Amino acid sequence: MAVAFGSVGSAPSTPFTPASSTTIAVPYPSGITAGDALVLACANDIPASFTTPSGWTLKESVVSMGSTGDGAAFVWTKIATGSETGSLTVTCASANNLAGTILRYTGASGFGDTASAISSSLSTTSPTAGTLSPAPGTSDMVVRIYCWADNGSGAGSTLTNPGGTWTTRLNLVTQ
Repeated sequence: MAVAFGSVGSAPSTPFTPASSTTIAVPYPSGITAGDALVLACANDIPASFTTPSGWTLKESVVSMGSTGDGAAFVWTKIATGSETGSLTVTCASANNLAGTILRYTGASGFGDTASAISSSLSTTSPTAGTLSPAPGTSDMVVRIYCWADNGSGAGSTLTNPGGTWTTRLNLVTQ
């Protein structure tokens, strides 16, 4: 069976309204069944770490993003048991504006190795597609997650998809 996008759950819902907190309740996407591949991504607007939720595996993290050192982004993965409902509470080390999403994929046999093209020095709202190393194979699933921390000077800004054959699943612009 081929890997396919299932659904997405995100917090807060759009449009984003900043609310300083140390926790965020990220809704599980609809339709989760045992064996689904789940990808959890959380970001904040100050350089503060997140705690890995129970049962999840940390795949990537960057603290102090962008040219001004704003924000942090963390990505975790999990194979669903089928009992995931409601929301997952994720904790951040410091109170600040938080955003999170859980993506559900069907047909994945697991996560295996993670190729990384993470950059902590991006200062653009138009990201470019980085080069993954090691390069993914023809049957590998590739998920790109772009995070943008705004220190308040980007009112009205948007984050642009890098183009190509990528499909935007969620665009939660935070300010």
